[in-house]
Amino acid sequence: MLSKVCTVCKQDKLLEEFYNYKASIDGKAYRCKFCDNLARKKYRHNNYDRHIRLQRERNWKFRYGITRDDFNLMWESQNGLCKICEVELTNVEIDGDILNKSNTCVVDHDHVTLFVRGLLCARCNKALGLFDDSIEKLEKARYYLISAKNEYSET
Repeated sequence: MLSKVCTVCKQDKLLEEFYNYKASIDGKAYRCKFCDNLARKKYRHNNYDRHIRLQRERNWKFRYGITRDDFNLMWESQNGLCKICEVELTNVEIDGDILNKSNTCVVDHDHVTLFVRGLLCARCNKALGLFDDSIEKLEKARYYLISAKNEYSET
């Protein structure tokens, strides 16, 4: 079995304990998987904001097919407001990584076509999801609220 010495921990390890790396002569990385994982973890910790921003951009590209420029255009066209309730959105790109707040900006999309519809607050996005993006269900809910309000105001 072939082996290699990790340049970080200086241990002689089997080649399968190294990630593949096409640019090297032997096709393996210069540090073992264990040392590489530690280095990546340390880098993410020391560069947390950059790591989160890049992770979010990869997520946008993979899930929705949009870039940072696309996101920024939507943000500007909506004046930083939720497209439904018009609450001022917390833009995680501007305000830091503020998660789990009701006005956190979310990229809304159609789950069937994957078409990006706009930017919503987390509450409006969750509400659409709970109604299965069904116009019929939302119209029934609207009618229910109107009729309940009318009954309440008559008494």
